[in-house]
Amino acid sequence: MIYLRDPGLIFLKPHKVAGTSFEIALSKYAKPGDILTPLGRDEQLRAAKGLPGPQGHLYAQAELALATDDDRARAKRQQARGMGDGQPLKFYNHISASLVRDRLTDKEWSEAIKISIVRNPFDLAVSTYFWWQDRNAEEMPFALWCMEFHPSLRRNGEQYLIDGQITVDRFIRFEKFAEDIAALERDYPALSGLAEAFAGTRAKAGIRPEGAKAVHFFGQNRALRRLVEKSCAFEMEHFGYTLE
Repeated sequence: MIYLRDPGLIFLKPHKVAGTSFEIALSKYAKPGDILTPLGRDEQLRAAKGLPGPQGHLYAQAELALATDDDRARAKRQQARGMGDGQPLKFYNHISASLVRDRLTDKEWSEAIKISIVRNPFDLAVSTYFWWQDRNAEEMPFALWCMEFHPSLRRNGEQYLIDGQITVDRFIRFEKFAEDIAALERDYPALSGLAEAFAGTRAKAGIRPEGAKAVHFFGQNRALRRLVEKSCAFEMEHFGYTLE
């Protein structure tokens, strides 16, 4: 998640949509007083480019009593993985749109343009599967994984919607990244150079094998298709995504 006070932009970061690469590129425009959330192990990529690191994401000392149990539990999990010092975060990478709204001021939230990234749910499912496989010793066939973990495909709705209503003002389509970022630059000259910065950033690359096409994984399995279509109904209906 990123909040740039000038030009007044909030990036709500979904899962498995090249969000970290976009976040690193967007960090180029951060100034003191803006909010940049930690990137975990990918923080070294941002640092290698000479870009500012996490800032404005912690609770002030006087606000610590406002930290929720979830905030504290998340901080402990991160510390156990060697990331962070256990201090609860007010803002974090995949924070929901509703929490960002609640933790910024009404003026900050209402006046900022909210942007996010959307991806074909079938392609998203395949990438999420390989991400899971990379982090688990257990081997699991794709179809079985989908049946067991399909609720995780719904989680990007937390960045897109609040109480079932679209809160994102502008979506960047994963499939048309260059086109949509170029359009964003045209509308917001303060972001000049963003497309170039993004093109030169590749975080979390190499996990999904080359040639791992979604259509090969779903094939003619109609039940599996319906599972994804139901889990990602918003993306399917709003953007007209299909498997082919």
